[in-house]
Amino acid sequence: MTSQGLNEGAGTAVLVDGFDNGHHLTHLCNYARALLQQGYEVYEFLPDPSRVLSWFETHCPEHLSRLHLFAYSHPQVCSPSWRLKGIVEPLMLWRELAKRIRVALSDSSAGPVKLVYLLWLDDYIVGASRWAAWALPRVFPYRWSGLFFHPWHLRIPGGESRWASLASEAMLQARNCVGVTVLDHGIRDQLARNTGRPVLGFPDETDEVVSSQPSAFVAQIRARAKGRKIVGLLGHLGKRKGVSALLQAARSEGSENWLYVFAGELSGDQRSSFDADTLSLLDDALAGQFDNILVIPERIEHEAEFNAVVMVCDVLYAAYEMFAHSSGIVTKAGVLEKPVLVSRGYYMQEVVEQYRLGLAIEAGHAAQVNPALAILGDADAFMRSVGTPDYESFRAAHGVKALGPALARLL
Repeated sequence: MTSQGLNEGAGTAVLVDGFDNGHHLTHLCNYARALLQQGYEVYEFLPDPSRVLSWFETHCPEHLSRLHLFAYSHPQVCSPSWRLKGIVEPLMLWRELAKRIRVALSDSSAGPVKLVYLLWLDDYIVGASRWAAWALPRVFPYRWSGLFFHPWHLRIPGGESRWASLASEAMLQARNCVGVTVLDHGIRDQLARNTGRPVLGFPDETDEVVSSQPSAFVAQIRARAKGRKIVGLLGHLGKRKGVSALLQAARSEGSENWLYVFAGELSGDQRSSFDADTLSLLDDALAGQFDNILVIPERIEHEAEFNAVVMVCDVLYAAYEMFAHSSGIVTKAGVLEKPVLVSRGYYMQEVVEQYRLGLAIEAGHAAQVNPALAILGDADAFMRSVGTPDYESFRAAHGVKALGPALARLL
C-alpha cells in the first residue's frame, strides 16, 4: 500500500462504525488515538459520539481539538428486487455514507480525505456482487479500506455465511479500495491472492488498563469462589460462546476445585439460541442452585472494570463454537498474562500455540474442559504441557502499541 505517509503533512482520516458496544468502542477509541498521534484530523462516525468523547476526555484530552464526532447508524436499505439485492443494497449503504461524510466535511475546514476506514467492513461488502464493486467509485468517491472481521469462506467450508463472505471478495476489487486489513493473520495471504489487493494483518488490540477502583463484580466472584480457582467466560452469553459445554463441565467430575463464572449480557435472543437442556441448566444456575457456578447476566460497561474481572480469573474460557477468527479475549489473555482455553481448528488455536498462551479443545466437547483446566490452573502442569508463555512477543505483535505502526503501513 504505497501512499503519502501519515507523518508527511496534514490530512484528514475518516473512521466509521455502525456499532459502538464492546470491542467496537475499543477500536473506535484506539484507532482514533493512533491517527491523532500521527498528525491527522480525525472524523469519526458512530451511533453514540458521547461514548468516545468521554473516553478521550479521560485518556488523552490533548487530542480533542482534532477529533470530530458524528452520530451515525447503518441505514435500513431494501432492494426493490431480490435479483438486484447484491447490487442495490450495498450501493445504497455506501451512497448514504458518502452523503454523511460530504455534509460533515462541508461544515468544517478539513483538508482532503486521505482515507475512509470502516472498522466493521463486513456490513459493507458481504453479499455484494461484482457489479456493485464496478459501480462503487461512482457513488463513493473516496479511497477506502477497512477491517474485515469474518472472512468465513477462508476458514469454514460450506454454510450460508460462507457464500455471503465469499461474495465479499468482489467488493474488495473496487478501484478505490486501497486494500483491506484482517485480524486473522492466517488467511491474509490467501485473501490477497484471491482479490489482488494488499491485505495487512492488524493487531486485535484491546484496552489494557485495569481498574484500581473496587469492583462489585470482582467482589461477588471472590466471595463465591471461597479460595477455589476461577474460570471465566466473559462477554455476551450466547450459544456460540461455548456456554453449554462449560455449564456441563461445571456439573461433571473434576469440577469440585473450580468456580465457573459466566459474566456478560444475556438477552432474549441469546437465551433463545440454547437448547432446552442448556437453558434449564442456565436457569438453575441463575437461581443459585449450584455453589460452583456463578452467572452474572449483566454487561460490564467499562473496559477497565472488565479487565479487573479478567485479572480475578485463573483461566479465561474462549472455546467458542463455529467461531473461526480472532477474539478480544485471547488478546486480553496475552496482554494481561492469563492462561486461556480455546477451540481447535481455527485462528485462535494458531495464536495460542504460537505464543504458548494455553490449550485448545474440540468445540462443544464438555468432557475435554476439566482435564484442560487441570493443566492450565497448575503452573507446573502448564510448563510441562504448554511451555513458557511468550507474552512479550505477543504484546509486540498484538498489543495496543502495535496499532500505530500498523496504520502507518496501511497508508
